[in-house]
Amino acid sequence: MVAINLSIVVCTYNRKWFLENLLEHLSCQLKTTKDCELLIIDNNSSDDTETFARDWVAKNRCLAKYHIEPMQGLSYARNKGLSEAQGQWIVYLDDDAYPSKNWLSQIQHTIRERDYDAFGGAYLPWYRDGKVHWYRDSYGSNTSWLTFKSPSILTDQCFSGGNAVYRRKLLESTKGFPTQMGMHGHSVAYGEENYVQETARRQGFILGFDPNVIIYHYVGLKKQTLSWFWQQGKAVGRDYWSSQDREPTISALLVLALLFIPVCLKKTLITLQKNPEAPYYWQNTVAPVLREIALQTSKFLSGVTQLIQSRR
Repeated sequence: MVAINLSIVVCTYNRKWFLENLLEHLSCQLKTTKDCELLIIDNNSSDDTETFARDWVAKNRCLAKYHIEPMQGLSYARNKGLSEAQGQWIVYLDDDAYPSKNWLSQIQHTIRERDYDAFGGAYLPWYRDGKVHWYRDSYGSNTSWLTFKSPSILTDQCFSGGNAVYRRKLLESTKGFPTQMGMHGHSVAYGEENYVQETARRQGFILGFDPNVIIYHYVGLKKQTLSWFWQQGKAVGRDYWSSQDREPTISALLVLALLFIPVCLKKTLITLQKNPEAPYYWQNTVAPVLREIALQTSKFLSGVTQLIQSRR
């Protein structure tokens, strides 16, 4: 029997249709290799996810296993995947995405050729429900800030958790993902992925990014609204201190306050620069600036709150 080297973990919650689509794209890749396994971690779905997943696994026993994580939260589900995985490499793939045709082979190639302890790949937007006229592809892709054209070491940036590969020993050294952070059911929250990566980097692990490891990630119409840009920025700012494992200080908060207007002004000027590949709409300035204002404001307020609580 061939030893399992790679464990692909798909955590899912009430996304039966998306899971079905993902498995349709992934199953053909799994059948081309013998040292991979697929783990479907159901985080208390109340739709038909369980029925579908159990039926699919029953028909593909040599490819996949199904588990339920009763504690609600993406970090709980990811940790469940880690505990059940047999591989020395753990891959996390978002359930509302689907992989490119060479996704798995590219991951295996990067593991062989690069000296990374963890690495992430690119995600590109997938507009299943349509695309509003002003929304730009760059808003729905991490290639807008991870602009590398070839595999590269990340010295101060973090890759995205929905298309991520980790050595088992790295995740064990960070004790998995912090369960007080990240998505919980329908609640929007972030930070657990950055926390793990920043902790691992401080421990001496090497992080990388491979733009050739590509998935297509669902961008619903809800995420193509100004209110979503505000909501996302607010959530990222709120979770900033915990994701960086930092305690806010008075000096750090003063710097944030002093830089608030310059940072938001810089963001405004950047959005006003002409893009020859896309027409300009007023939302192309308002949306990114709204997100930046929400992020900086929330970062400051959450820092003040934590500082006050720590001194009681």
